[in-house]
Amino acid sequence: MGAYSEELRQSRIEVTSPDGTVTLRVSADGDIQVALADRALARHTEASLERQVSITVRLAIAARAQAYDRALSKVAADDHSGTW
Repeated sequence: MGAYSEELRQSRIEVTSPDGTVTLRVSADGDIQVALADRALARHTEASLERQVSITVRLAIAARAQAYDRALSKVAADDHSGTW
């Protein structure tokens, strides 16, 4: 599991809302940065900006799950390489 942990420590996630106004970055240790495009506050109402942030958080959660799956798959493949 050490290799799995190392893969996860190296993973970083960056996702952007569908309209490009919200970017979310998640570091390997869980630090989160939210960046708004210059036009975000002028373009959105409070409710529509909230929707874009919510969508972006869901995209980040999905991307993080994919990173976990990739790390586990890579470690499993490395553990089984050459064992046939």
